[in-house]
Amino acid sequence: MAFNFKPWSPYEERSNAHSVGRVTLVWAFGQLVEAMLGLMSYELPTIFGQPEDEGPNDAARDLIRLQCDDMTKAFVHGRLTSFMRPLGGGEVQPILTDWWEIDEPLPRFATGAFDPEHWTEPNAVPTHRILVGAESFDRWLAALPELGPLTARQIEMVTEPKLRAARAVSRQAQLAVEPADQKTPSERSDLAGVGPPLISIEAVCEMTGMATSTIYKRIDDDGFPQQIKLGSRSLWDKEEVAAWLREKAALRGN
Repeated sequence: MAFNFKPWSPYEERSNAHSVGRVTLVWAFGQLVEAMLGLMSYELPTIFGQPEDEGPNDAARDLIRLQCDDMTKAFVHGRLTSFMRPLGGGEVQPILTDWWEIDEPLPRFATGAFDPEHWTEPNAVPTHRILVGAESFDRWLAALPELGPLTARQIEMVTEPKLRAARAVSRQAQLAVEPADQKTPSERSDLAGVGPPLISIEAVCEMTGMATSTIYKRIDDDGFPQQIKLGSRSLWDKEEVAAWLREKAALRGN
């Protein structure tokens, strides 16, 4: 039986190969990308088929690679179970977690298949379809934090590595001088210990000296951090707001 293993072409298919208690890696990764990035699986061939443009398409590819890396880590650490089955059908066998210790996992995700005899070689001709334990995948996906729509600032952080690194260093410096256990109760969110400190629009106005309308306008026009919706509440990551203020101050100083 002939198989088309042009990278990402399996995502053009809308069906999932049958296996009791398991789903194909292609189907699972498509679900992950849709849940985390809002991209449909059938869009992946187009995204990876476009030339590099240093713009939104490159940003999309980088974000997809990050999802690929996260899923690979879940295989490595046993949070996700994986299996292999000969192309065309046959006995299903588990994939050792060691076989996910590879430098470049993206080719596996691009085809949903690999060669267990040459599992370290990304360009080896695939002989086996990769399957994922359905129960472990559902648990893992349900536990992932939601990213929400990407803002211009998030895309900028993907496409500008130096800017991303500078922000990371800035955040670490801030944490070094302001340990989490010294924050006042008003600076903690309802999710303390779970995620970053979240603050209200009133606190953002006080922190920035800007009016509410100006803040929302700068989200669209000037890369101000996007709000996080928790039910009917809109909250902001305090550290992101502080980083944005430091960036503006640094630009004025140049």
